[in-house]
Amino acid sequence: MNYKKVMFAIGTSALLLGACTDEKKTADVNDEAESSKAVETVETEVESVTETETETDDALEELRTALEELKPKEAAASGDDTAILNPNIAEMTEGVVEVLYTNKEPGYAHDMDGFVVTIDEYQITKVSDINRDSEYLFKDNVEGYVVTALATYENKRSNPVYYGGFASLLMDDRYDIVYGDRFKLVPREDVLQSDDPTSASKYPAGFKKQGFLSFVMTNEQYEKLANTKPKLIIAGGAAEREDMRGGYLEEAVFDFIYNEDSKEATESGPDYYRDDLTNQNIADKKLVFEKKDIGQKLELNGLEVTLEGVQYTEIKPSAEYVNTFRNFADDGIIAVTVKLNIDNKSEETVRLDGIQSILSVDDGEFRYLYQGSLEPDTLKTIEPGKSSEKLHVFLIDKYEFDRHEKFDLIFGPFTGDDGKKMFKGRDLLFKLPR
Repeated sequence: MNYKKVMFAIGTSALLLGACTDEKKTADVNDEAESSKAVETVETEVESVTETETETDDALEELRTALEELKPKEAAASGDDTAILNPNIAEMTEGVVEVLYTNKEPGYAHDMDGFVVTIDEYQITKVSDINRDSEYLFKDNVEGYVVTALATYENKRSNPVYYGGFASLLMDDRYDIVYGDRFKLVPREDVLQSDDPTSASKYPAGFKKQGFLSFVMTNEQYEKLANTKPKLIIAGGAAEREDMRGGYLEEAVFDFIYNEDSKEATESGPDYYRDDLTNQNIADKKLVFEKKDIGQKLELNGLEVTLEGVQYTEIKPSAEYVNTFRNFADDGIIAVTVKLNIDNKSEETVRLDGIQSILSVDDGEFRYLYQGSLEPDTLKTIEPGKSSEKLHVFLIDKYEFDRHEKFDLIFGPFTGDDGKKMFKGRDLLFKLPR
């Protein structure tokens, strides 16, 4: 409402009324006519202000109604899988962006003793008709694909953490990788990094920030997704020292879902132990027998080891690794993957990468050595008061496996941080179900 205009009109009316003295009553008709016109003018202005006020109120009411109607539409749009997650792609490349697949709840998280990297959501898009400045992203092509991941870095530790790790997409094997980038197709002010002026990789206690990771792929790389079992890998490396010594080195590996078919295949398929046969796409597995939740616990001088489970799988090496398994018979290979949990209640640090275990078969008639190169990168040592998972992998020719009846795991001996044997060289013996 225009209050200034109304007050001006009222003030003018008061002046006119005050001027109507007895002398003015004897004035000529022309003066009276002029006064009458002035009053009529004031009344007209007041009516105009009233109409304007009514129109304004009506307009405000229409605006409120429009905003209320818009709210549910905005909420619906936020859950729309076709909405572009990273609008910067179109803006920076000037290309046409087509959404192919969106995963709003991937469940990818890597907790490195309190420094947590989470993939909250990701989206696969095709980008075409890009500008010349962006062609280098797709190896000088005018089109390609971008996987945009919305990630969160959070430091729950009480001390600053240095983290220069990355996320990557593994395609055929460990040598065919698409690396995630925090800078590509992301404005400089939105880059997922620390605000510390001394180091962009130093994350203070309590730090939490969300930002984009871009995985840029050529047409050929994208087509590989349908012919392999791609993995999303979050690297380890979180450390409280700038030289990264003593950091959490274990990486986290997840099946990368790229469409509804791959989602169904992953959810309905067997839950294989995540040794490197699986994590690195070294071989396909076919389940022969498994026993989980065994819970057999043995103790040695404060070191508690629990046999959690065992899986026997027939493996078929991928084309890139066929030559690696050339010493095995042509009729097939059996992988024995044993899952253990180690709880170090002793007073000494134990090396996990120095455990020389043996698979003893049929009361020692056959002995198979563990395959360390097929075991995932885990903690190298386990300090007093800490616990860790351990996967052991053994390989057997299928024709031999079919003849075996009894399997025992000789777990140990153990070595300390200095490389010397511990617990007088003793080991632990677990009986494996077959």
